[in-house]
Amino acid sequence: MPRFRTPDLKQRLMLPISLEDQIVPGTLEYAIHDVVELTFPG
Repeated sequence: MPRFRTPDLKQRLMLPISLEDQIVPGTLEYAIHDVVELTFPG
């Protein structure tokens, strides 16, 4: 029988994340981002 931890709902953690730094040219994510930005500018 697996032992699961009870979730701690009082956790508060804010992480500064820059999604622009994570998109690497030449990847599928970059291509999707490029198409979406060109199709829906704004």
